[in-house]
Formats: sequence, structure tokens, C-alpha cells
Amino acid sequence: MKKHIFHYTILILILVLGFGFASSLKGNINYQLEILSLTALFYVLWGILHQALHHTFSFKVMIEYFAVGILGISLLYFIISVGL
Repeated sequence: MKKHIFHYTILILILVLGFGFASSLKGNINYQLEILSLTALFYVLWGILHQALHHTFSFKVMIEYFAVGILGISLLYFIISVGL
């Protein structure tokens, strides 16, 4: 875990900045979804890079990161559109 602390710090920074920017754009759903989509894209890229550097990277792992990113966008789109 200690050798991965830099990578996880970058991940937390990506997520905090993405959600922070999106929450600052309340009332503008299109911009919120664009910011959250970019956040998910950076999450996927981070995951692929992290796996390639420190673990066994495979196509299955890449699909898993894409699936989590798409699930996250879908969930957040629902939350934003309903107004929760």
C-alpha cells in the first residue's frame, strides 16, 4: 500500500476535483454531466495506468474499469436528473 500512496493520492484528487467542479455547477445539468464524464474518463485512465505499472494488466481489467465508470455516470445522471 505504501508504494501505491502516490497513485491513490492522484485518484482521490481526480475524484474530489471532479465532484467539486460538478457540484459548483448546480442548475446546469449539461455541464455537470460533462464534468462527471471527464472524471469517469480520468478514473478509467488512472486505473489502466495503475494496473499496467503495478499489477497484471489485461483486457478484462480494462473492461472492468470502463464498466465501473459507465455505472458511475449512469447513477450520477439519475441522481442529477431526479434532483436528489
